[in-house]
Amino acid sequence: MKTIDQLNQLLASLQVSYQNLRAFHWNIQGKTFFTLHTKFEELYTETLVRIDDVAERILTSKSHPYFSFTTYVEKSVVKEHPYTNDGETMVRYLIKDMETIIEQLTEIEETASEIGDIGTSDLITGYVYAYEKELWMLNAFVS
Repeated sequence: MKTIDQLNQLLASLQVSYQNLRAFHWNIQGKTFFTLHTKFEELYTETLVRIDDVAERILTSKSHPYFSFTTYVEKSVVKEHPYTNDGETMVRYLIKDMETIIEQLTEIEETASEIGDIGTSDLITGYVYAYEKELWMLNAFVS
């Protein structure tokens, strides 16, 4: 089923995004430390829930989620970011990641709607809303 492949790729992207967020949380320095340290923790916690939701959706569809970091890095459309401790750079990386994930989510929702996969469509639609709202706030932060 095409949505399974798409969901597995999303799972990979969420795993890489999660690790990027952890790295940002650990390495942030400077005047935005208190604001971004907390924000990155909030975002990686939300991402961890989404990772579990997506993996469980794959299992519900009688398939198997990806599970190795090698596969995550290989299949993800979100890429690992180089080390930085600069908050604005981190947020700009995060904006790009979220834009990429929104594109991925939109493709999954279109496929799910075409084949009548209501469960996947419902899950993904909620994520689109959440990412769009977060993206709006992050863009306001760097404006």
